[in-house]
Order: sequence, then structure tokens, then C-alpha cells
Amino acid sequence: MGKQQSLIIFQDKTVGEYLLIEDRSLIDTILANVNPKRSIKVSWNQKEYIYRPRVNDLFQIQWKWVIKIKQGIGNSSLNSVKEILSAVFPIMTDQQFYNCSVFDVFAAYAWIVEEVNNIYEVEKLKLHKKPSSKQIAAGIEEFEQLEDVPSIDGMAKGDLTKYDEVLELPYGLVLRKMLLNKIQNEYDERYSKLK
Repeated sequence: MGKQQSLIIFQDKTVGEYLLIEDRSLIDTILANVNPKRSIKVSWNQKEYIYRPRVNDLFQIQWKWVIKIKQGIGNSSLNSVKEILSAVFPIMTDQQFYNCSVFDVFAAYAWIVEEVNNIYEVEKLKLHKKPSSKQIAAGIEEFEQLEDVPSIDGMAKGDLTKYDEVLELPYGLVLRKMLLNKIQNEYDERYSKLK
């Protein structure tokens, strides 16, 4: 069976039907190369529904989900895919997930991966600052092991009780605040040298 023929045969299979297939190697190859898509077809009681993302892009979802999605990308277990999709699409139960088109699930996942790559690009372009030799000598790389905690702590102004509140904010708002902080710090550094 060729790749194109396999694609046609499995085009309308749900995630649940996909799990029943004994040899998924060919279909896995196809799923790894699907085109990104912003909708998921769901079959339920002989009817078809279309799930669309709750947001236009990942900059609109809560910061906590951006962190979870970043951590989950690359883990191709079906459970991880379901959790990531549930953050963006209105998939609430396992039953809903298992009734989704398997191709649409992986196409939607590919769209989410594209969105995460956009976030990484914006962060690199807007927020990344090469550490000075003084910062390197002082051990700034120690902060890397804490991942997002320094940013969360900064937004919460050091108040642990505000961490959850900060993580509920839309990521685009958080990103703008981090950019403002970076610009303000760079301005303050330049201004202090002028005195």
C-alpha cells in the first residue's frame, strides 16, 4: 500500500480507530508530515462537528498554557498531544478526543508547533540580550536551570502568592510587559552612564 493510498484509507479515521490499528508505522510517517490546520473534525452520534481554536494565536492564551505547551512539544505521546490540544481547542474529555479525526488532530498539533516557533522567534528577537562578560563571570547561567521562574517572580514582584495570578494572564500581555522591563532596564543603564 502506497503512502497516498494509505492517506485515503485513513483520512476519516478517528483517534480511537487509529489506536486499534496494529501496524501504525506507515500512518505515523504520514501524520508526522501533515500540513498545519486550525480545525479538527469530530464524529459524534453519526454527526460531524468542527472544533476551532479558542484563540487566533498562542499569544492570546494564558501564560501557564504557553509554558506547558513549550514543555510538552516534542513529546509525541498521544496523552501529551491531547493535553496540548485541550489547551487551545475545546476538547474537554477523552471521549471527545478519541472521536476526533486523527489527521486533523496531528494537523492541529502541527499548527500549535508553528505557533510555539513564532513565540520562540519573537522572544529571541525582542527579549534576548547577550549577557555581559561581568554577568557571565558572576554566574548568570545559574538562572537557566529555573526556566520561567525568574520571569514569573519578576512579574509577581517577588510575591509567591501572586504566581498563579500572573500565570493566568494572556501571554501577549506578559510578553509586552517583559519587553517594557527590558527597554526600561536598558534605558536606566544608559541614563546612569550619562550622569
